Amino acid sequence: MSEKLIWSRSLRGTMVDPERAIVRYNDHIEEIKKEVPSDRLLIYSADQGWEPLCRFLDVPIPETDFPNVNDREELRKTYSKVTMVAYFLVAANVLFVAGLIYAGIKLLG
Repeated sequence: MSEKLIWSRSLRGTMVDPERAIVRYNDHIEEIKKEVPSDRLLIYSADQGWEPLCRFLDVPIPETDFPNVNDREELRKTYSKVTMVAYFLVAANVLFVAGLIYAGIKLLG
């Protein structure tokens, strides 16, 4: 269903060519602008933070920082942590298996 609705219908098969995909993206925005009344439409980018979004929704601006889950440095730190945990788990499993083998040899020997 997503293949049919998003990739074929909305994006019109443009995702294999970055230049065509960008043109289609911009065309899509223009189509939306023509269809949706301007007082009901927010053209928004996450790098704008809370203010335009909250103003549009008529809600208070949160006291917390706007989430930035695509922060390159944070992603690098998270990747490093995940990698360290993975290496630790592999090492722990190797030591556990080695312990089982050693115990088995001692019991049989």
